[in-house]
Amino acid sequence: MTRENRFFRAASPACERLTHFPRRTGWTRNARKKIDYDLTPEDRSVDSRRRRERTLSHADLISRKPADQGGGASPHRTLASAIFAQLRGDILTCRIKPGEKLNVSAISKRFNVSLAGVREALSRLVASGLVVAEDQRGFRASPLSLPDLMDLTNTRIEIECLALRRSITSGDAAWRDRVTAAWRSFRSIPRTLAHDPSRHNDAWRIMHGQFHEALVSACGLQWLLRFRATLYEQSERYRQMAVAIKPSGRDIGAEHRTIVEAALAGDADTACAELAKHIALTATALAEGHL
Repeated sequence: MTRENRFFRAASPACERLTHFPRRTGWTRNARKKIDYDLTPEDRSVDSRRRRERTLSHADLISRKPADQGGGASPHRTLASAIFAQLRGDILTCRIKPGEKLNVSAISKRFNVSLAGVREALSRLVASGLVVAEDQRGFRASPLSLPDLMDLTNTRIEIECLALRRSITSGDAAWRDRVTAAWRSFRSIPRTLAHDPSRHNDAWRIMHGQFHEALVSACGLQWLLRFRATLYEQSERYRQMAVAIKPSGRDIGAEHRTIVEAALAGDADTACAELAKHIALTATALAEGHL
């Protein structure tokens, strides 16, 4: 008898005994039934309601749309992604104030999710620059300041104008159609809410982002467009603060019209100059009024 056969013959009784053990899933299911039998009808009702509420809260969180500057967002596949999108929207719209502390435990209770999921979402927000992590102090929303605004504005002018110039040079009929469609959709939307002029109209904010994105969509350099999107997102929080400032002798609609007309006419110099002035005016108004 070979060594292998002797091994299997010796092991066979043990293997036969193992077959008499119930499967883990069956044992778990039977144990669950036993626990349910031990509960009173009132306890089972409360337990079932809690499980149902937890499931509904997770489903509601996952189904929420991110508050970004436009475009169709893909469905959130994880709770961490949903938390990231919700917190990102709250930060961009200043519902979470600049510099405000972000308590991991409080956020976990708010969304009824694990601490690990909250930390993952906050880490992603740190990577995007919307949240800062402080040693031994946790997380807080990135603060706003005048030096940061000026640095952000000058950098954005350089990057945005470069992307716009490349789009005008490389843009084809499809690009012109995208820009024209975005402009038509954007120009008819009021900037502030009719019942509260101190608050941004979310529809305007979304279409404003889509309009500027369409202008640079023929740039052809994906890394440049990523940098440009990051800068635009960072400037969105400052723009939320600027909405309460009444424009002094400024026609924002006319500024956008001048930019789009020059771009569609192929006049890159005029389009870039008007875009730079448009971005700088917003920063100047905010610096004088708030910072």
